[in-house]
This record gives sequence, C-alpha cells and structure tokens, in this order.
Amino acid sequence: MSALRWVLLSLALLGVTLAPRRVAAAPPTIQASLSAEEVEVDQPVQVSLEVTYEGQISPAQPRLDAPASFDVSPASTMISAYNVRINGRQSIRQSYTARWVIRAPSTGRFTIPSPSVIIDGERVRARASLRLNVVAKGTLPARPPAPRGGSFGGLGSFLFGPQPRRPFDPRMMLDDDDRPLTDEGARLRMRRAPDPHVFLRIVPSKTRAYLGEQVTLSYYVYRRVKHQREHFKRAPLDDFVRFPLDPTERQAVTEVGGRRYFVRLKEEEAVFPLRSGRLGTGVLEGTFQVPRLGRREIERRSNEVFIDVIEPPVEGRPPGYRLGDVGRRLRLTAEVVPREVEAGGTVAVSARLEGLGRLPSKLKLPARAGVEWYEPELKGDLQRVRGTIGGWRSFGYAVRLDTPGTVDLGTLSLPYWDPRAEQYIVADVALGDVVVRPVANPTTASPAGSGGPTQNAADAESSPLARLAPPRRALGPYVPARTFDLAPPLVWTGVLVPPLGVLLAGGLWTGVRTARRRRRDRMDAPARRAREALAEARSADDPKESAAHCERALHLALEARTGVKSRGLLLDELKTRLETEGLADAEAIVGLLRRCETLRFAPAGDDAGGALVAETRTHIKAILR
Repeated sequence: MSALRWVLLSLALLGVTLAPRRVAAAPPTIQASLSAEEVEVDQPVQVSLEVTYEGQISPAQPRLDAPASFDVSPASTMISAYNVRINGRQSIRQSYTARWVIRAPSTGRFTIPSPSVIIDGERVRARASLRLNVVAKGTLPARPPAPRGGSFGGLGSFLFGPQPRRPFDPRMMLDDDDRPLTDEGARLRMRRAPDPHVFLRIVPSKTRAYLGEQVTLSYYVYRRVKHQREHFKRAPLDDFVRFPLDPTERQAVTEVGGRRYFVRLKEEEAVFPLRSGRLGTGVLEGTFQVPRLGRREIERRSNEVFIDVIEPPVEGRPPGYRLGDVGRRLRLTAEVVPREVEAGGTVAVSARLEGLGRLPSKLKLPARAGVEWYEPELKGDLQRVRGTIGGWRSFGYAVRLDTPGTVDLGTLSLPYWDPRAEQYIVADVALGDVVVRPVANPTTASPAGSGGPTQNAADAESSPLARLAPPRRALGPYVPARTFDLAPPLVWTGVLVPPLGVLLAGGLWTGVRTARRRRRDRMDAPARRAREALAEARSADDPKESAAHCERALHLALEARTGVKSRGLLLDELKTRLETEGLADAEAIVGLLRRCETLRFAPAGDDAGGALVAETRTHIKAILR
C-alpha cells in the first residue's frame, strides 16, 4: 500500500512540473506625442496617442482636451496587430492609434493635457503632458519635404510636405482588391474621376425621350474617403414634372480611372418633360464634412445631363390626341347611374383610367345634341411600379340631358402614344343608352277668356317690368341719394397714423437700446477700468495691494491703447510687442511692471507705494493720450 502511494505522488509531481505555465498578459502601455514641439501660428501639429496591449480590451472613444482657442480636427483611429515572441512564448500584440490635427491661433507656450481613451470602461491617460511653443509666422526655417508614404499612411507628408497628399484611410486598400466588379459596379464604371476623393454624378435612364415620357434620374455619390455629414441641394427642373421615388439604398464598388471607388445611390426621381427640345437637368450640389482632407466642409457639383425631347410622329396621329399624353397599357372603364331621368335632369358618369405613366387629366368627350358635360371631379393615386410611375385616376362627370327619348351617351376615349410599342393607341369605353322622360306639366291651363282680375294681378306681379321705377311726372334736377361719406383728411389720418406710430415707437425703442449698449460698452471699456484701478491703488493702505492695483491698471491701459492682452505675454515678449506698436517708453513700462511684481511678492512691504502710484499715473496718461 505504501508503494502505491509513492507511485501516485510521483505521478502528481510530474504532472505539475510538465503542465504549461500561464503567463499573465502584460498591462497596456499608453504613450502620447507631438509631431513638433515648436511651430508657427496656424501651422498644423499632429497629436498622437498609441495604446499597445494584448487580449481583447477594445480601446474606444479617444479624447483630446486641447485649449479652447485651438482648432482641433476629429480623431482618426487605426488598429494594427503583429506577432511577438517573449521567453519562447508567441503572442499577438495589438496597437490602437488615435491622431488629431491641431492649430494654435496665437503665440505663447501651451501645455496640452495628454489625450485619453476608455479601456475596460475606465478612461485612462498617458503619464506626461505635452508642451507646445507657438511662435509668430515666418520665425522658423522652412521644413524639408517629408518622405512619401510616411507614418500613418502619409499623414506627415499631408501636414508638412510642399504639396498636400491624401491622408491615410483604411478604405484606400480598395486598390488592392482585384475581385471582379458586380453588375451594378460594372454599370457605374467611369473613365475619368472628376475628383480624387469624393464627387457626385447624375445618371439618366435615357438621353432621348418623347414629350411626356418618363425619364428616371439617379443621383450617385462616389467616394474614396469617409465623410461624416452631408447636405444636398437639387436643381429646380423647371422644364420637367418631377415625382420622387423611394429606392432601396444600394452600395457597390466600382472602378473610376483605374482606381476603386465606393458608390452609393443617394436618391432617384422620375421626371416628365413638358416641352420638346434639348432640356438640361441642372446639377446636384452637395456639401460634405471630410476631416481627413484637413477641411471641415467641401462642396461638390455633379455633372449636368441633357435630354433630347421629341414629339411623337404626326403621321397616324388619331383625332383628339394632345401632346404629352404618353403611357403604357392604359385601360379605361366607366359606369353611368341612373339609366333613366326626366328631361333637364343629370346622370353621373364615373370613369377610371389605369396604367403606367403620368396619367392625363382630360378625356375626349363624345358630342351629342341635348347632352351637356360639366367639369369633372378628379381623384387619383400615382405610385412606383418596378421603377415606373403608374396608378389610377378617376373622372367624375355630371351630364345634363334635355331631349326626351333614348339618348346614346357615346364613347369616352383617350388617344395616347406608347413609346415602347412606337405607336398610337386609343383607350375607350362605350357609355350606353339613357332613357330621358318628358317633364309632366304640374298645372292645367285655364280656358280662354276665363281669366279674372285675380289672375291678371298675379300675372302683373310676376312680370319683370313690375319691379322697375315709375316714370317721372315732371322735369327737375337730379338729386342723388344721400350716402354716408368720409372726409379725405379723416381717411388719410386713419391710414397714416397707425404705421407712423409704429415706426416712431420702433425708432424710440431702437434708440433706447443703442444708448444702453453704448453706456454698457463705456462701463466695460479698458481705459475706464484702468483709471478705476489707479484710483484703488491711491486709496490702498497696503503697499502690496497698491502694487497689484498699479499692475492691473497698466495692463488695462495697454489693452486700451494697443488691443493686446498683455497679461498673457512674458515681459520680454511684451517689450518687443510694445515697441512694435510704437510706444516709445516700452522699456520704462516693462521696468515698472517688474517693480510692481517684485513688490507684490516681496517678503516685506515697501513704503514707496506713493511714488509707485505717481509713476504709474504718469505712464497711464502717456499711454492713453
């Protein structure tokens, strides 16, 4: 039994020794850097954040908290992976890179907080902050051209090279895709690209059409870079009637000038020409926000399509045909109710037209004696049927019948041109007969000579001459009927006073607001605040407090004279700036500011506060003169 225990213990120890060791994954490392530590004003600088890690931690939402005055582009990210071998163990290490392009609008030394990223639900930053020195334009020597194809897909050459080049975009790898194009991609192929990054294109279903025939315009967006927001403005198309279609948004890969492009169908619409001739569709204007091109927004205009519109042939044209009546498979039905009326009554004729195309709004009516057709009531519904506009339209007629007897209403018809069959077709429907009864006389005529005075009085009352004024018995001047009249001054007073009052009240209100704004501007003026600070310096008891007020008064006076925020500049830089602005005593002013700063932070106060205030007053008068 003891030998068996030793055997089992030996096997257990051997299994522990030979078991594979699990090595903990290394923690992620975060590094931040600047492409240059000293640049000129408005010169682009690249800020990079690189996270190296193992496993599936998925960094996300990079953020750069640059100074508020900086111009910062959206972040561009890239993820790459590579194999590494450590102590005989092979693992996959990944790198997450986020980059921004920043521009400083003014000179100075700036501290940029390190960019951050979210890892496992927690936002982490690089350890050290970034420091950037911005100098005036033309101060630094010209940079040598960056090599083509530098880091991050050539972004350095885009920022600092002599000619802007395309920035990195993972979708640029389309050029390496040698797979055959789909039918949609092959149909949208082009020989030459209007723009190497993004452009618009209008593709018509046909460039030669008949008057009134449908032409489908498809609006496509070709791109090789990714954009964030887009806005489009279409042409008015005055020579067409347009019907927007609602196509399924399609995307494909096509080839333009030997390079691969993403192409997307933006929208489609069916247009029907209103006149013959060479008609233009105008252009589609689009605005795109493409951060990778170094600009916030770019504008693009599409091509303009011209359509040759012709009339159907005159030979074989049926009577009653109207130009523009074009369609396919049109069918006409009708219903008449009632079929029996009295003379002078009306019947309702309901006709319905169905088919493809822009359905006409008039039908050819039959001509019959004693039959009067009134204007129809139109209803309808047009919709897209496999890329073609079609639907139905109803015509509700009221028909008056005056002649007794059996009346044949005739045939409703619509002659139209079928562009696919290249021939005229007449869609018609027979309306049938309607029985018209004579009107029965409701009163019986009285015998001749039996009319009494009552009947004669009734006839006189019903005569239209009975309502006329009686004849005049004697001649005399004409006296018009008295009517209520308004004097012209009263009328013009009522017309002019209200708008003049509104204008006067508006002018007074505008003047009050202007006076308030000017008074507020005077209250906030740097010169006025400088004098107030000087007064506070004279009334201060503590020399340090008096020096602080003197220093603030000098900075406000300089701002009022030159417009320069002198508190944000070093004293050496301030002296150079003041000499540039034309101040002769720039050196004395900077020396006075140094004395104020020394007195403020001296261990013991200086009793020469009065002399300091007097000197500050002299300089402020000279500055504000």
